[in-house]
Amino acid sequence: MVGCFSFLCRRGASSHSSQASVSHHRDEMMQIPRIHTQSPPPLLPAYSPPGQHAAIPPGFEAMELSGIMKDLSQSIESTVFALSGELRTLSLKMFKYKETAWQEKKTHDLFCNWFEDKFKSKGWKVTRHAAGLETAFAVEFEHVPKGHDGPVKTIGFNSELDALPGIGHACGHPLIAICGIAAAIATAEALVKHNLPGKVLLLGTPAEENGGGKCIMVERGAYKSMDVCLMAHPGPFSSTGSMLAVRSFTVSYTGQTAHAAGAPWEGINAMDAAVQAYNNIATLRQQVKPSHRMHGVIMGENLAANIIPDKVRFVFNARAPTKDELEELDGRVRKCFEAAALATGCKMDVKVTMTYLDLKNSSPLAKTYSNIMGEKYGDLPGTADAVGSTDFGDVTYALPALHPFFSIPLSSPTGGGNHTPAFEKDAQTDASHKKALEVAVALSLTGIKIVVDEDYAKEVRQDWDAWKKGERETP
Repeated sequence: MVGCFSFLCRRGASSHSSQASVSHHRDEMMQIPRIHTQSPPPLLPAYSPPGQHAAIPPGFEAMELSGIMKDLSQSIESTVFALSGELRTLSLKMFKYKETAWQEKKTHDLFCNWFEDKFKSKGWKVTRHAAGLETAFAVEFEHVPKGHDGPVKTIGFNSELDALPGIGHACGHPLIAICGIAAAIATAEALVKHNLPGKVLLLGTPAEENGGGKCIMVERGAYKSMDVCLMAHPGPFSSTGSMLAVRSFTVSYTGQTAHAAGAPWEGINAMDAAVQAYNNIATLRQQVKPSHRMHGVIMGENLAANIIPDKVRFVFNARAPTKDELEELDGRVRKCFEAAALATGCKMDVKVTMTYLDLKNSSPLAKTYSNIMGEKYGDLPGTADAVGSTDFGDVTYALPALHPFFSIPLSSPTGGGNHTPAFEKDAQTDASHKKALEVAVALSLTGIKIVVDEDYAKEVRQDWDAWKKGERETP
């Protein structure tokens, strides 16, 4: 899989959430490289019982929820939790569908039908098959107060739709979906109730795990009208950190068949080429930075032990903290592929099947979101980076955007993180549902702040512009 997460911390501060607490000692233990530890650390951060939150750290002053933001907070929270029952039903149906990349037809229809039945009469516009993708959708709402003749800001939200092959929704995408839906509806209703000018655009995006749905939708202009875009992803810890850029390769080696015992000298072994490429990568791994990741599998059809294989594929992912570092790593891994072909006499074809840019969260949006989560729910996210990738990285290169991780209670603190069967079960609990709704409130409040605070809106844009111009390393 190209997409999603490996939830070990790469670097950065740990979360203060009791559901995602990472001690300073564990942070040190998880640094790469390490020589030894007294005992191996747990694979995942520890959790406390559902419903409990850590105390706010000493000296913490969010100062986000005063004045109109306090009024908006009450309105938005009321709307989100009033929808809880219906959103729970939608989420559990999506869990059952388990539709993989580009196959999310039932999920697409589930949400489009629900929006049309419940909200079309209230002024919402539903676009099925958005951006020319069969399983993408867009839902829009605009409120323009009487007498307002200027432009309005567009607050974007994102819901992911796809499951993983074999293990279903083991990355919790139904929680992402209802989180985006709840945030979008609550934002729209707050615009109306408080008579604020603004537009809400929710995108339902397919194929995050293996297909880059958002990359295609960015290219086709689906995000172009947004001033900001927000979404959130469940996992073992809460953080507003970054994620890695990734490139996926399919390296096809072609040789010549022969009887493996009778006349092996007449064959050219494509399996040998793939194995050699794998070993070349394993040798290279020692010489790359600790923040880089390389992993792959060897695949083939109609293989038999007594036949020299003539067609074998090496499917491989390379990851790095930035797109520039990924390009450098690209050149190095290609030499590993080429050397294997040269050594074995095989022909080689290299195809790049997907590239996701690194995810860079907007610093002002991340700060606001974190303060709101800390102030309202006692769950202050950390800034640890995740050693994984997402196609939302391309969105962060297109406009100011935010993609935090939020912790859900896990049944096993030492295992069962994203992309495991245990995580799929844990993501379906009432406690995980409640957490997704809390996050939806925080996303909605973060987004609507650009409408009520023009200085903040300018700060968000200027911060992103400065990063894009290379005036500083990250947002």
